[in-house]
Amino acid sequence: MVSYTNRFCAAVMGAGISNAISSYLTVNRNSLKADYWRYEYGQSRIGKSLFEDKQSYLDSSPVLNADKIETPLLIWTGGKDEQVKPDQSFSMYLALRRLKKQSSLLVYPDEGHAFVTPEANKDLTQRIQQWFDCFLKGFQTDWIK
Repeated sequence: MVSYTNRFCAAVMGAGISNAISSYLTVNRNSLKADYWRYEYGQSRIGKSLFEDKQSYLDSSPVLNADKIETPLLIWTGGKDEQVKPDQSFSMYLALRRLKKQSSLLVYPDEGHAFVTPEANKDLTQRIQQWFDCFLKGFQTDWIK
């Protein structure tokens, strides 16, 4: 959303897909199925293959519009996420960093797509709260630069 509008003061991207084209052409390690079904018939609901509707896949790849992002973006991922590869989060973060945009990346090495440890859940919840407190209320936190 933040690659299409500047109406938000801060945002969070959790285990998100930043490049639909590269994600389309991967194999899900949990199901051992190619991930294109997810785009054609599943959650993304594009309804056509990449080769039938390239524009929809480009439009669903916010990393390609990273230069338009003005909203501070907190990105988080589980290091063992098999549903949405951590590389999707790394790509978005690196694009924003290269463009000198306000962003932070949190990687929880032992977590998957859904966090299971109370420690990781607590830490993530606190950091999201701090992120919004920083950009909405002006509170300062050491880890946000």
